[in-house]
Amino acid sequence: MTNTDTHVTLPFTTFTVYVREALEACRDGYLVELAASPLATSTLVEACFLAGEPITPNVRGLALRAVLRWAIDECRPGDPSTNRLADPVWRTYNLLHQLYFEDARVSELAGPMALTEKRIYDLRPPALTTVAQVLRQALTEPQSVDGCRNAYLAARYGAFGVLAQRALRLLAVFRHPVPLALLEQLLQATAPGRAASDPAPVSQLVNAGWVRGNDDHTQLWAHPQTRPYLVKLLTATEQRLAHTQAAIYYTERNYLEWAFHERQAGNLAKAAEVIIRHHRDIVDNLQMEDLSNLLAEFQAADVPVELWVQLKLIAGDVAEKLQALEVAIEEYGKALGAKDLKVQADAYCRRAKALRFTNLDEALKHYTLCIQLLENATAHPPLLAQAYMGAAWILCDQRPNYPQAQAYLERAQQLVDAQDRVAWAQLHNTWGEWAYHTDQPDRAIEHLLESWVAASAAQNAEFMLLAAHNLGSIYTFAGRPMQGQPYLEKSLALAQQAHDRKVEGLTHNAFGACRFMQGDYTAAIEHYRLARAIFVEMGNHDWQVGNAFNLAEAYAALGELVTARPYFAEGRAAAESGQLQRYLRDFDQLAERYPELLRLPLTLTARQQQIVDFVRTHGAITTPDCITLAGLAERQAGRELNKLVELGVFQREGKTKGARYVLAPGLRGGL
Repeated sequence: MTNTDTHVTLPFTTFTVYVREALEACRDGYLVELAASPLATSTLVEACFLAGEPITPNVRGLALRAVLRWAIDECRPGDPSTNRLADPVWRTYNLLHQLYFEDARVSELAGPMALTEKRIYDLRPPALTTVAQVLRQALTEPQSVDGCRNAYLAARYGAFGVLAQRALRLLAVFRHPVPLALLEQLLQATAPGRAASDPAPVSQLVNAGWVRGNDDHTQLWAHPQTRPYLVKLLTATEQRLAHTQAAIYYTERNYLEWAFHERQAGNLAKAAEVIIRHHRDIVDNLQMEDLSNLLAEFQAADVPVELWVQLKLIAGDVAEKLQALEVAIEEYGKALGAKDLKVQADAYCRRAKALRFTNLDEALKHYTLCIQLLENATAHPPLLAQAYMGAAWILCDQRPNYPQAQAYLERAQQLVDAQDRVAWAQLHNTWGEWAYHTDQPDRAIEHLLESWVAASAAQNAEFMLLAAHNLGSIYTFAGRPMQGQPYLEKSLALAQQAHDRKVEGLTHNAFGACRFMQGDYTAAIEHYRLARAIFVEMGNHDWQVGNAFNLAEAYAALGELVTARPYFAEGRAAAESGQLQRYLRDFDQLAERYPELLRLPLTLTARQQQIVDFVRTHGAITTPDCITLAGLAERQAGRELNKLVELGVFQREGKTKGARYVLAPGLRGGL
């Protein structure tokens, strides 16, 4: 709803006449005349109709009638239960409602309202003005649409027979098509006295647009726009019976719907058990968001504690897959106090995996606690191996301690059953990471090929994706990009298929390196920029640093040093800030190859050089300093300073007019 509705621009006296005429048609029951009213094409009326609903003159008239009734209801001064016909506070509402929707005569109202007939006639014009004002205002308020639509739905629903109404309510329970036979069964169960030969009014409801179905109407579902309204009309008995029958119908058919209906029927523990037993099938069916919403409905008091902690593990897993890491960490945290040793250790292990992206020290601590729990109990070797491999990965990739990582992997190898192809794939994937970081590319390739074969045998999408990415990367690192390219292509396809933005970004970065080694710097930059967008979206600091180095290197190799400098300065500053020694060494080596990255651009104008000299002497410059120094207008000074930022010469500190401009970190020691 917006104020672009032409009815808003009508003279108010004309608009009020339209309202009066429409209310008179309401009183007389003339739906066709109502449909011909200028108000019948207003946006308030148009918003009432259901998508795909056949709009006949009767339907349009009924919609306008519902909108007018809604407007009169908006004139109520309070709770309808306090209404008294003789109460002056309720006078406007009662007058409009009784005259136009109860077909009451003035002579019949005079006594109960404690008014003379003349007084009622005198009060009618200002009452009509009041309801016209309500409608005119509603045309400019988007929130009015829902009220008008609900009034229309109530009017349409009320026009159906009792059996049709019950059929609508029962169908609204289901979120997907169901067999006609099931609807018939529910109708019989909720109305035991109903004759078996009395068919459900399916054709009537389909023709009215309130129910949809297949060609022969053997599969039915309520119109999606009617469901929120209809489910509120279910009686307690109907709700219990319908959800119970729905749960039976969906058993082993659709696990998510089975759990949903068990919960709605009040069988909370049973719903939790279904989720726990079948959540992987639900995830594989790409119903993660719906599963996440269903899990969020459970409270700790709803189910026994042993089920609650398992639901929290699942909720964390789903949140991870939806890339909501903070939510995952919180959900796993709720399972740390589990009495069951395996559940508690699993919570530590899963939370550690999520924490890898936000707090490495905490992640390692969680892995350590999981290891201690399980080693002390000499229990659950597969889970213990997971913890050792997770900790080893961090010690290879982000907190370098290669001897400790090797010890962890040797212990994990003692625990992993070679017949467990998924665990075997994970083990060799981690060994491959260790070999890569210890400068053993051939050994890394050997491990990663083992991981790829095991993951492929198990058809495990996660480790096929990781192994393909890592193989492509290590072949490139080993100077064999042509052998790595097919694996990177597989990795990119698998990542996009799984909507795994993390690996998609990493694969683009690796693809960039592959193209770089082939001498195709333009293609390399294209992949690096795609990776950069994903890393920024994810907020991963370390990956952005490495990507900035890659872009600086690729642009420098192309001879585009002006473009390379900002990436070099940004990446080196971030590496210094995060004390990322490995990256700092890379930036230093890059500067040795391209010394121009540490020098000012040769294209500086005399004015820009003057500004830079000022910063050499004073350490920083502000916009007012620049205005005074170079005799510029404020806008010109801002342009010059921003240009120097773009060139990678300056770095801005602060975002307000008081921002300071300092030399970019990569230029502070070598101007």
